[in-house]
Amino acid sequence: MPPLTSPVCPRVGPALLTLLFVLAVAPALATVDARPAVDGPATVYAAGFFDEYRPQTALDMVRLVPGFRIDNGGGGRGLGGAQGNVLIDGRRPGAKQDSVSAQLQRIPASRVERLVLLQPGTTAAGTEVDGRRTLLDVRLKPGSARAWTWSATIEQDTDSGGPTPSARLSMIDRFGATELRAGITAGTSHVGNRAGERIVGVDGPLEDRLESERFDNRWARINLNTVTSLDNGATLRTSAEFQRSDADDRLRSRRRPAGPNAEDALLRVLAGDTRRTRHELSATFGRALGEHWQARLIGLTRRNETLDFDGLDLGPLETADDDTLAPVRRSDTDAVATESILRSEWVWTGWAGHRMQFDLESAWNALDSELVLQAADPESGQLVAVPLPGSDTRVEEWRLDGRLSDRFDLAGLIVEPALGAEFSRIRQSGETGRDQTFTFLKPALSLIHAPSATARSRLRLERSVAQLDFGDFVSAADFDDDEVDFGNPSLGPQQTWIAELEHERRFGEIAVATLTAYHHWVEDLQDRLPIGGGLDVAGNIGDGQRWGLRLQTTLPLDRVGLQAGRVDMTARWEDSSITDPVTGIDRPFSWQRRYAVRTELRQDLVEDGWAWGIETDYADQARSFGADEINRHQDGLDVEAFIETTRFAGVKVRLMAQNLIDRPFERERLLFDGNRAPGASPTVREQRELRRDRSILLSVSGTF
Repeated sequence: MPPLTSPVCPRVGPALLTLLFVLAVAPALATVDARPAVDGPATVYAAGFFDEYRPQTALDMVRLVPGFRIDNGGGGRGLGGAQGNVLIDGRRPGAKQDSVSAQLQRIPASRVERLVLLQPGTTAAGTEVDGRRTLLDVRLKPGSARAWTWSATIEQDTDSGGPTPSARLSMIDRFGATELRAGITAGTSHVGNRAGERIVGVDGPLEDRLESERFDNRWARINLNTVTSLDNGATLRTSAEFQRSDADDRLRSRRRPAGPNAEDALLRVLAGDTRRTRHELSATFGRALGEHWQARLIGLTRRNETLDFDGLDLGPLETADDDTLAPVRRSDTDAVATESILRSEWVWTGWAGHRMQFDLESAWNALDSELVLQAADPESGQLVAVPLPGSDTRVEEWRLDGRLSDRFDLAGLIVEPALGAEFSRIRQSGETGRDQTFTFLKPALSLIHAPSATARSRLRLERSVAQLDFGDFVSAADFDDDEVDFGNPSLGPQQTWIAELEHERRFGEIAVATLTAYHHWVEDLQDRLPIGGGLDVAGNIGDGQRWGLRLQTTLPLDRVGLQAGRVDMTARWEDSSITDPVTGIDRPFSWQRRYAVRTELRQDLVEDGWAWGIETDYADQARSFGADEINRHQDGLDVEAFIETTRFAGVKVRLMAQNLIDRPFERERLLFDGNRAPGASPTVREQRELRRDRSILLSVSGTF
């Protein structure tokens, strides 16, 4: 077995250096490779590979595939840009809200025949291919009897709130030529926060704040998926989801001046009530057309309705009853988001050695938003309506997107060129509305070198176009920061030229390491755009660059004394540069975290039927830049631990502890007098440290 070449990486802290050290000793941890290869750079995991982990659902198995991380997609443009990286029986699920993780959770592990890891450039027959990333194909056993999966969880915060239960029940069955998968999920959740905040001015401390927040949510969701085999090899797949959730949020802020004027202390209560109703319906029809043609037609429609109430009250600090507080502001928002998509995919293999595909997609998106904003009259104290330009509006987009791609071998390389183009028109109603049209070319090229099933290199060049958030077109009130978020009807989509070089090595059944270097040239970066007077909106602030390294590893720990143990790690280092539209000086992108490290350690005591694990997550601070403020966010180190067993009648019992070290969530907000200027000092500094309660979760799950 060839040795693993240690990757070259900038110095990004002890955590990443530790990962590189572990990666360097990976060959010593490798075991014998027992996986059969298939056509192209693919790896097969038979269902028996996962037996020692005692999985109950297909999701349990997918999460344990070495070197693979689930991407549920759902956030990109239409369907073509929102597909995840998991297939079921060779096909993507064809849904957006009903994530692939949720669908896998409704499939019992006993129904899984094998998992096929499809590296970019694979030629596995009957399977979608993607030169841009690795896919995982979950192959199911045909013609099995009815099976059920279930789970029940109860969560208890250690510092506040009562126990919150949730449950899931799903069924898979076959009726003639149709396989049916159905599920229902319902539950409640509670989050309790406590925070201390100090407001500091130019001459010293101004105010001390003590805050407590509780967030309660209740939800129910019904899902239905079918797969029907028709005549002549045709297949019809359908998906449906219906969901309802109700959330209540209450923040009590006790505010006391830092000086001797204690009589000016007050209580500030921010209350919110959000109700959401969502549904999604989709259908996919596919069949072969002759010897060399395959076709798929996909239709999808979804609707999300949100009713959001926010209220702000003020009163004396010693007030015991919130109902006696004086109302200061109220906002009621009614928003309805809709999306309809019609997509066709055509595959032609009549040219020897080539696989050509043409995709054409048309999408209609719309957001209808209505806001009733009220504020207390200074004289009467009564709430009166406050007009807010751009708050009552409709934003709609029609987009046509096409893509032609090919796949062929050339001198030992797998080549996948593609050319895409899109046209879109965005219209916004109201006094601030306007019409915009956009046309983009989206070329792509992937070169894959896969000399064996254990080594692969890939070069990817592509231009992508980001999905616009229609909420950025609409004005809204932010009571938490006492600001108005103005909408921007001139916002356009961000475009990115992507250059990515990736190398992957596999060692035996478990050990795998993937190192990716990337550079992005970003056009029309979406950030905060100054509009004068210290105000800003979501807007395009110019062109910038982003670059970094990403490392993913899965390593067995048998040879370091932890039998049947493994560690999965993901690390990223990143930097960026953009000219600040306020100061004219280069700075990083907003919300960028220079590095992030996530580890998952697991050991399965196979003979005893027990397993335990620890998960850690840490990321560098993030900063955001507004016209008159800079925000710094630091989330601290998150540590979770679990222990589980299947000793009792095959039922899995799992005990998990979250937020073990009570990590702090820190925010520092620097406010300037007017627009920020180079070298200017802030006039006000808000320093906040929030603590979130620890939680204990007990869950039981099984199949029958």
